[in-house]
Amino acid sequence: MRRGLPRPTSLLVLLLGGGALALTGACSGEDPPPSSTPPATGGADLGTGGTPDATGGAGPGTGGDATGGTGGDATGGTGGGDTFPQWLSETGLYADGAMGETLAEGVERFVPRFPLWTDDAGKDRWIYLPPDTQIDTTDPDRWVFPPGTRLWKEFVRDGVRVETRLLERRPDDTWWMVAYQWNQDQTDAEARPLGVQNASGTPHDIPSEEDCRACHEQSPARVLGFSAIQLSHSGEGLTLTELTREALLTDAPTVPMIPGTQQEQELLGYLHANCGHCHQDSASASARTALRLWLPLGGLAQANGVADTPFYQTTVNKNVSQSDISPDGKTIHIVPGAPQDSALFLRVSSANRGTTYQMPPLGTEDADPSFVTLLESWINGL
Repeated sequence: MRRGLPRPTSLLVLLLGGGALALTGACSGEDPPPSSTPPATGGADLGTGGTPDATGGAGPGTGGDATGGTGGDATGGTGGGDTFPQWLSETGLYADGAMGETLAEGVERFVPRFPLWTDDAGKDRWIYLPPDTQIDTTDPDRWVFPPGTRLWKEFVRDGVRVETRLLERRPDDTWWMVAYQWNQDQTDAEARPLGVQNASGTPHDIPSEEDCRACHEQSPARVLGFSAIQLSHSGEGLTLTELTREALLTDAPTVPMIPGTQQEQELLGYLHANCGHCHQDSASASARTALRLWLPLGGLAQANGVADTPFYQTTVNKNVSQSDISPDGKTIHIVPGAPQDSALFLRVSSANRGTTYQMPPLGTEDADPSFVTLLESWINGL
């Protein structure tokens, strides 16, 4: 796995003009015309001042990076210049001349134990770790990835490969977060930092860079889906066991069993993957609501059952916070035996999609019918 990966063939330097990164929901609804041949020059306008992100830091541009710094360049300096590659072919995911087919050397596929729901889109995920590096897993719940780490996620909707997203940790400890839209002939994909609605003739929306940061920057690790819990399985792709065997982790995490029946384990895992990154102590949502849907490994080790988990303790017969938004006047997160009186159930169900009550608020337009059925069944059984 650690045989190296060439650096991107080119990093396009943007000539930054005025104007800030478009806010969520302000993107054009038109699908940009696909291109089949990358241009020699050009790039996306990220603005000069940066746009505040969900955690209060500054967005990309010369005014500040995602962590409130000064906009480091590709070599770790503090100047404004370099930004993410304009084309997916420049990110090192695929071998030269094999776009969409053969992975580059050192790139490994992984499959989360509890995948994120995105309106039934098909997904593939890959990671690249630089040679002779380790992930710092001193805190088993908050992995620290070495500079140069890259992760990609591909989305297929209605049989159409629409986009591939990139996360990369830079030498100055900032992160690139950008989505690339595939062209019609599937020869390459171009960066769309402002997002695209109904991309490539599908109902799928490509998120803006701002939307990516709104979710990923809730977690100190910045990476979602590649963690001790998510890789603790014996299925396809890179697993926790293989990472440990190859000495790619500084400390080998022990993952306690998620408590409860199989139904309850699936419920807890789904909430952890889809909601936990925002509903945890370090996230911005913690100031507005007492909901805690993240599964900390230490808490799992001490839990004798589902009733000992943060999820149960902050939802069942618990009042909705005054600063929180309550759908249909419901004031209890989960009312045993009464899904339609439970604010949490109403937020994830189809009845409130597209409203201020929708949860999760980003990345999905349709409720996950399997999860709605699962949660409804569990509440009825309380």
